[in-house]
Amino acid sequence: MVKDRYPVLAEMEDNLAVVQTRNWGTIGGNVCHGDPAADPPGVFIALNAKYRIMGSKGERTVNAEDFYKDLLEVDLGHDEILCEVQIPVMPKNSGAAQDKLMIQKGDMGIVGAAAFVKVNPGTGVCEDARIALTNVTTVPFRAKGSEKALIGKVVDEKILEEAGVIASREVDPPADVHGSEEYRRDMARVFVKRVTAKALERARQSN
Repeated sequence: MVKDRYPVLAEMEDNLAVVQTRNWGTIGGNVCHGDPAADPPGVFIALNAKYRIMGSKGERTVNAEDFYKDLLEVDLGHDEILCEVQIPVMPKNSGAAQDKLMIQKGDMGIVGAAAFVKVNPGTGVCEDARIALTNVTTVPFRAKGSEKALIGKVVDEKILEEAGVIASREVDPPADVHGSEEYRRDMARVFVKRVTAKALERARQSN
């Protein structure tokens, strides 16, 4: 059912760590760890998910986008737990996709990206878009400039490239043994373009 309704989640899970880790780890634990390289937060931000949190003072709901405060720091009190990830129903004529740069299958992404798009079936115009990147700042990053480049347009190769370039300029990636800042910026461009193109393809095939 998940694969049919939210193929992007199955896509993400297939490359999320190794089988042993997936068998004892949890999505909630991954979300609350706050690692900027983790895959689920980016996908949940792209899907406009919310997190239901409960604690000694009651219950509250937080947008996935607002949950991440800094490196390994999330909006969760010492007396609170994450109870539920709420993902909106995918509307008609929409699609989502996720991918990441990794050395081998299951690795944390050197750069990751997730995209959601909705198109008008009559005109082909992009009516909505949400794009998130991982491991390009201290928190999962929503590429609002790239989204703006898509919305209101019939998206073609040129516009996809523009969206990728905008993302590469918006991010502030770290430099480490896996890649320089410049390399990660360019990979942000590549992966925003790639996942947005795939999300668009799915949206155009959706009904």
